Amino acid sequence: MKKIILSIVAVAALVALPMGVKAADGKTTSSTNANVTIVDLLTLTKGNELNFGTVANGTGGTVTVVAQEAAQLNPDVTGDIAVISTSSATAASFAVAGTASATYAITIPSSVSISSGKLEVGTLTLKTTNTATGSGTAYASVLDALGKDNIYIGGILTVSSGAPTGLQTVPFDVTVNYN
Repeated sequence: MKKIILSIVAVAALVALPMGVKAADGKTTSSTNANVTIVDLLTLTKGNELNFGTVANGTGGTVTVVAQEAAQLNPDVTGDIAVISTSSATAASFAVAGTASATYAITIPSSVSISSGKLEVGTLTLKTTNTATGSGTAYASVLDALGKDNIYIGGILTVSSGAPTGLQTVPFDVTVNYN
């Protein structure tokens, strides 16, 4: 009988060792995995620039270009400004590409100034093909099943009396990051 009990105890000890029970020398071993998820590089490619067309300035006013895909043939104008040509009036556009169905963040400035404050592009607005959420300078959107989206940025140009003539340009950054 003693042999049977000793045999049962020995078998139980051998079975328990692989289950993480400490061996007689006090050592125990367990395993884990090293994991990584690889996503496609998020790219942002500029299409159109934000363009308010050609205007003649009187005593000042505003010109608004809406954040939309199509060229805006009739920008909204207030004050003493005459629109001379709208053939080039467009929202800024960007193509975004990355991992399908991934969410990403979009950051834009709230406003930019041109020519010592005589011209200001303020209240920048944003729209995406895949319905962006957010406001001000921070937005979020999602890439479609092909990993694509489009961003459109409009704004309100405020022209002060005495603004310089000629082409006025100011760069501004648009940043995208995965969420």
